[in-house]
Amino acid sequence: MGQHLKSPLNLALTETSFFGIASLGSAQCLLDCGRGVIDLVQCCGGVSSSALVAAVFLTAPEKTKDYLEELYGLVDVISPLPYGAVTPDFDLIERMRVILNDILPMNAHDKASAKLIVKGTELRLVEKYSPLTVHDVDQGSSSCLKTKGPKFFEVGEYCWQLGDEIEMTKFSTKEDLVEVKINSQILFICISVLLCRS
Repeated sequence: MGQHLKSPLNLALTETSFFGIASLGSAQCLLDCGRGVIDLVQCCGGVSSSALVAAVFLTAPEKTKDYLEELYGLVDVISPLPYGAVTPDFDLIERMRVILNDILPMNAHDKASAKLIVKGTELRLVEKYSPLTVHDVDQGSSSCLKTKGPKFFEVGEYCWQLGDEIEMTKFSTKEDLVEVKINSQILFICISVLLCRS
């Protein structure tokens, strides 16, 4: 496998939201059967839950199965909660931080820098009741969150504005890498595992 491919090769894990679990299966399949392809990969990227898989794939490929088991364990904790991952006093972000710190090696940031590409959208905290422009409200919205248009959304007391698309490829420390991963829409990875288990 891979003999017809030319180096360098960039690998994009494109599934997001609850489909992100498919990227974990794709990564494991490559590790099991696609060594010829992996040897040609110079960069790997993803968005949302696939960015988490890309980080594990690049920095701790031997732990992809452990990562899946950790996610299953997290779902076992979340499933009985009255409001799932958003139940008060349950800290999903901290749980994911612990999982990533356990899975990723100490030098993960070195392994990932210039090889891991994470795409995201910048969020800016804005005044909750700031005036809106016609541009903010005329485009409609498909968001399930309480919205003020396609570029603003509210969560509790805070209002956020969607900014520019950003690409992250450099990570100064393991903690920096983990925080980038956690901010890659971490909630969706748990949703994906829940759907796969149901």
